[in-house]
Amino acid sequence: MGWQRPAEPTIPTVWYTFQAPDPDNGDQLVTYRVEDLTEDRYDDMIQHYTDNFVDDEPFCENKQISKDELSLAEIVGFWRWCFEKRMTVVCYKEGSSYEILRGIYLGIPSGIH
Repeated sequence: MGWQRPAEPTIPTVWYTFQAPDPDNGDQLVTYRVEDLTEDRYDDMIQHYTDNFVDDEPFCENKQISKDELSLAEIVGFWRWCFEKRMTVVCYKEGSSYEILRGIYLGIPSGIH
């Protein structure tokens, strides 16, 4: 069966907030938050990964995943599988219209229960 995320804490949980310079606003300090990816944002996260990950991540770039429809469809399927495990967190800038700045899948190695 493997590891499953427990029902608590509920989604979305804000796991961390921090202040850092805003590169879009003269380096003024703004607040960022790291929280769970919610189901209504799966397609946005896939678009974010497609736009910002596939052509930059060394393995994907080397294999030219973005130029092969089957490969891209397979990696999108993998991302959806990851999202359904409810182990993906995203970073948003406070006050933004929920623009995804970063996201990461927090996997649990098999064998850990």
